[in-house]
Amino acid sequence: MLRRMRQEQISEVPPEVVPEPKPAGREASVARELPPAPWGFLRYRDKAEPVFAIDRNPWRIGRSKGNDLILRDLSVSRRHAEILLLEDGGLELVDLESLNGVFVNDDRVSRIRLRDGDRVDIGDVRLHFTLKDPG
Repeated sequence: MLRRMRQEQISEVPPEVVPEPKPAGREASVARELPPAPWGFLRYRDKAEPVFAIDRNPWRIGRSKGNDLILRDLSVSRRHAEILLLEDGGLELVDLESLNGVFVNDDRVSRIRLRDGDRVDIGDVRLHFTLKDPG
Protein backbone atom coordinates (compact mmCIF):
# COMPACT_ATOMS: atom_id res chain seq x y z
CA MET A 1 0.00 0.00 0.00
CA LEU A 2 2.76 2.43 0.95
CA ARG A 3 4.69 1.58 -2.21
CA ARG A 4 1.63 2.24 -4.38
CA MET A 5 1.23 5.70 -2.82
CA ARG A 6 4.89 6.46 -3.52
CA GLN A 7 4.54 5.45 -7.17
CA GLU A 8 1.71 7.92 -7.61
CA GLN A 9 3.95 10.68 -6.27
CA ILE A 10 6.77 10.01 -8.75
CA SER A 11 6.97 12.85 -11.20
CA GLU A 12 8.02 12.40 -14.80
CA VAL A 13 7.70 16.15 -15.19
CA PRO A 14 11.23 17.47 -14.83
CA PRO A 15 11.91 19.82 -11.94
CA GLU A 16 13.99 22.90 -12.58
CA VAL A 17 17.39 21.54 -13.60
CA VAL A 18 20.57 23.56 -13.48
CA PRO A 19 23.59 22.03 -15.24
CA GLU A 20 26.72 22.51 -13.16
CA PRO A 21 29.59 24.18 -15.06
CA LYS A 22 32.54 21.85 -15.52
CA PRO A 23 35.79 23.17 -14.06
CA ALA A 24 38.85 22.71 -16.23
CA GLY A 25 41.42 20.17 -15.16
CA ARG A 26 39.24 17.93 -13.01
CA GLU A 27 39.96 14.91 -15.21
CA ALA A 28 43.70 15.42 -14.73
CA SER A 29 43.39 14.36 -11.07
CA VAL A 30 42.27 10.84 -12.03
CA ALA A 31 45.16 8.46 -11.38
CA ARG A 32 44.36 5.79 -13.94
CA GLU A 33 43.58 6.07 -17.64
CA LEU A 34 39.82 6.27 -18.20
CA PRO A 35 37.99 5.12 -21.33
CA PRO A 36 36.51 7.91 -23.47
CA ALA A 37 33.47 9.58 -21.93
CA PRO A 38 30.51 9.71 -21.78
CA TRP A 39 29.79 6.27 -20.34
CA GLY A 40 26.02 6.59 -20.12
CA PHE A 41 23.12 9.03 -20.11
CA LEU A 42 20.20 10.02 -17.89
CA ARG A 43 17.07 11.53 -19.38
CA TYR A 44 13.53 12.32 -18.25
CA ARG A 45 11.38 10.53 -20.84
CA ASP A 46 11.36 9.76 -24.54
CA LYS A 47 10.64 13.39 -25.33
CA ALA A 48 13.17 16.02 -26.40
CA GLU A 49 13.81 16.96 -22.80
CA PRO A 50 17.36 17.44 -21.53
CA VAL A 51 19.73 14.48 -21.76
CA PHE A 52 22.55 14.40 -19.20
CA ALA A 53 25.85 12.76 -20.18
CA ILE A 54 27.64 10.83 -17.44
CA ASP A 55 31.15 12.01 -18.21
CA ARG A 56 32.99 12.18 -14.87
CA ASN A 57 33.99 9.73 -12.20
CA PRO A 58 32.31 10.13 -9.77
CA TRP A 59 29.23 11.84 -11.27
CA ARG A 60 27.10 13.36 -8.50
CA ILE A 61 23.36 14.03 -8.32
CA GLY A 62 21.68 16.30 -5.78
CA ARG A 63 19.90 19.54 -5.02
CA SER A 64 22.88 21.78 -4.22
CA LYS A 65 25.69 23.38 -6.19
CA GLY A 66 28.70 21.20 -6.76
CA ASN A 67 26.70 18.28 -8.17
CA ASP A 68 27.00 17.29 -11.82
CA LEU A 69 23.20 17.06 -12.08
CA ILE A 70 21.31 19.54 -9.93
CA LEU A 71 17.65 18.67 -9.37
CA ARG A 72 15.73 21.51 -7.74
CA ASP A 73 13.12 19.33 -6.06
CA LEU A 74 12.58 19.22 -2.29
CA SER A 75 12.45 15.40 -2.32
CA VAL A 76 16.09 15.39 -3.52
CA SER A 77 18.82 15.64 -0.89
CA ARG A 78 21.65 18.14 -1.27
CA ARG A 79 24.05 15.23 -1.97
CA HIS A 80 21.67 12.45 -2.97
CA ALA A 81 23.56 9.91 -5.10
CA GLU A 82 26.59 9.35 -7.28
CA ILE A 83 27.45 7.22 -10.28
CA LEU A 84 30.84 5.52 -10.32
CA LEU A 85 32.75 4.11 -13.29
CA LEU A 86 33.77 0.53 -12.52
CA GLU A 87 37.04 -1.10 -13.61
CA ASP A 88 35.20 -3.17 -16.24
CA GLY A 89 33.56 -0.07 -17.76
CA GLY A 90 30.19 -0.57 -16.07
CA LEU A 91 28.44 2.09 -13.99
CA GLU A 92 27.33 1.78 -10.37
CA LEU A 93 24.67 4.01 -8.77
CA VAL A 94 25.26 4.69 -5.06
CA ASP A 95 22.79 6.26 -2.62
CA LEU A 96 24.67 8.77 -0.43
CA GLU A 97 22.41 8.10 2.59
CA SER A 98 19.68 10.32 1.18
CA LEU A 99 16.45 10.87 3.10
CA ASN A 100 14.04 9.80 0.34
CA GLY A 101 16.23 7.13 -1.19
CA VAL A 102 17.21 5.87 -4.60
CA PHE A 103 14.97 3.41 -6.45
CA VAL A 104 15.90 1.44 -9.56
CA ASN A 105 13.00 -0.22 -11.36
CA ASP A 106 10.85 0.41 -8.24
CA ASP A 107 13.26 -1.31 -5.81
CA ARG A 108 15.02 0.75 -3.14
CA VAL A 109 18.78 0.32 -3.47
CA SER A 110 21.90 1.46 -1.64
CA ARG A 111 24.15 0.59 -4.59
CA ILE A 112 23.49 -1.15 -7.88
CA ARG A 113 25.09 -1.72 -11.26
CA LEU A 114 23.10 0.23 -13.86
CA ARG A 115 21.72 -1.52 -16.94
CA ASP A 116 20.48 -0.03 -20.17
CA GLY A 117 16.82 0.98 -19.78
CA ASP A 118 16.77 1.17 -15.96
CA ARG A 119 14.24 3.54 -14.36
CA VAL A 120 16.00 5.58 -11.68
CA ASP A 121 14.04 7.51 -9.04
CA ILE A 122 16.02 10.17 -7.18
CA GLY A 123 13.57 11.19 -4.47
CA ASP A 124 10.36 11.88 -6.42
CA VAL A 125 12.16 12.60 -9.71
CA ARG A 126 12.05 9.78 -12.27
CA LEU A 127 14.93 9.44 -14.72
CA HIS A 128 15.79 6.80 -17.29
CA PHE A 129 19.31 5.41 -17.79
CA THR A 130 20.63 4.49 -21.22
CA LEU A 131 24.02 3.51 -22.57
CA LYS A 132 23.45 5.21 -25.93
CA ASP A 133 22.90 8.90 -26.52
CA PRO A 134 19.14 9.20 -27.08
CA GLY A 135 19.65 12.58 -28.75
